[in-house]
Amino acid sequence: MGTPWGSQGGLMALGVVLGSSISLVGLAFAFITYSLFSDLTSLAGTSLLSFLSSLFMGQLLFVIGVGGVQDAELCLSLSLALLYMELASLCWLCCCCHHALNVFRQNANLIPRPEPQMGKALAHYSLLAWGFPLAMVAVAAAFKYKERDARLTGGSRQSHEYTPSTHCWLMEGPAYKWGFLAPAVILLLCGFWLAVQGGGTVKLTASLQIDSRARNKMIKRRGLQIGLFLKLLILLSFVIILGALASLWAIPELW
Repeated sequence: MGTPWGSQGGLMALGVVLGSSISLVGLAFAFITYSLFSDLTSLAGTSLLSFLSSLFMGQLLFVIGVGGVQDAELCLSLSLALLYMELASLCWLCCCCHHALNVFRQNANLIPRPEPQMGKALAHYSLLAWGFPLAMVAVAAAFKYKERDARLTGGSRQSHEYTPSTHCWLMEGPAYKWGFLAPAVILLLCGFWLAVQGGGTVKLTASLQIDSRARNKMIKRRGLQIGLFLKLLILLSFVIILGALASLWAIPELW
C-alpha cells in the first residue's frame, strides 16, 4: 500500500462501513416491505425478491471484507462469495427484465392474465441466476490458484498478496477480468437490451388501446416498472465501472 492510502486507510474503512451499513438498512427495509405488501406467489415477485436478497448478501459481504482478515484462504473465500452474489444480483435483474418483457408481449390489456405455471419458468431463472455465477466463481478461483502456484514455484512475478491491511473484496488480475468483469458487462448489456425492448413493447401495446385513459394508465404503470429496471441497471453499471477502475488501475479509494 502507498503512504497516502495507508495513512487514510482507517478513515476510508470507517466511511465504507458507515455508508454500506446505511445501504444495508435500506435494502432490509425494502426486502421486508416488499415481502409484506407484494404477491410473492407470482414469478415477478419471486424474481424481484431474489434480486433484493442477493444484493443484500453482496453488500453484507462487502462490509465484512473491510480491513481484510489474517487468513489468506478465508479472505479469498470472502472475495469469491462477493463475486457470486454480485453476479447473482445482475442475473436476477436480467430475469426481472425478461419476465416483464414477456408479460408485456403476451398481455395487450392492463391487467395481465394469471400465470399458469410458475414452477418451470422459476426453475429456468434459478438455474441461470444461481448456476452462472457459480461457474464464474470456478473460473476466478482457477485463475487465483494458478497465480498462487506460479508464485510458489517462482515462475512469475510476485502479485497481490493478502495481508491484514488488504480488503477482502473483488480480486485483481485475470481472475477479476474473466471471472467478474467480462460476465458482468455481458449481463448489463443483456439487461439494457431487455429493458429497451420492454419499453418499446409498452408503447406498442398502449397504442392498441382504444380508451385514452386506459392507454395513459398502461404507459404510466408499465413505464414505471421499466424505468425502475433501467435505473437499477444504470446504478449497477456505475458501481461496476468504479470497481473496474479501482482494480485495473490500482486506485483503492474508488471502492
